[in-house]
Amino acid sequence: MEEYINEALAARWTMDQMGHGRLDATKPRCLGKRGKLSGKALMCISRGPCGGNGYKLMAGDTLSQSLRCHRPVRVPMLTPVHHRKRQQWAREHQNWTTEQWKKVVWSDESRFLLHHVDGRVRVCLLPGEHMAPGCTMGRRRAGGGSVLLWSMFCWETLGPAVHVDVTVTRSTYLSIAADHVHSFMETLFPDGCGLFQQDNAPCHKAEMVQEWFDDHNNQFEELTPPPNSPDLNPIQHLWDVLDKQV
Repeated sequence: MEEYINEALAARWTMDQMGHGRLDATKPRCLGKRGKLSGKALMCISRGPCGGNGYKLMAGDTLSQSLRCHRPVRVPMLTPVHHRKRQQWAREHQNWTTEQWKKVVWSDESRFLLHHVDGRVRVCLLPGEHMAPGCTMGRRRAGGGSVLLWSMFCWETLGPAVHVDVTVTRSTYLSIAADHVHSFMETLFPDGCGLFQQDNAPCHKAEMVQEWFDDHNNQFEELTPPPNSPDLNPIQHLWDVLDKQV
């Protein structure tokens, strides 16, 4: 119910208070200094037909419900071509069984910061506590370094985590495929029924890399997702777990 209320409040706030990405200067602000809606902006929502949006909004005494200010979630920038290819890929795989997905090996690379995090980090403090322990964060010159890892996994097990010195080039990726992908796929799927997933990064689609995969097509096949769709790769969840550990 809380999620239903928040969605409706957000929709109403967008319709009433937003205009082309900015607040309407002719209307009073409803957001307080801490990102909370004021009492006048809070509404009690009950189910039932009302108006054209399907919500019945009425004033009530449930003013404890509020919206808070959060950083927007980063999502891929998708063009109409991306949307069309994503829908096509989804239709082609919507009837796959669990046994078919078990044969897929997912791969990707990710960079991990060692001494600081991206974005803004906020702390709550009282006046005079800006230098208190727990209210400060260490900083190193030039960012403090990072580690770039490439890895893969499947239903049965995790694959090796390969450390990449600088960036993944076509030569580097070809070495990874020859040294790790081939042996991993051959061990798990000796009958050649395995599918190796890789995205559309330039180093993955280089001519020399594609020639190597074509030469091993009788041992495993490729599964290529639509472009600009990292959210379709479940290895992103493993990266999140590892990032929290770092």
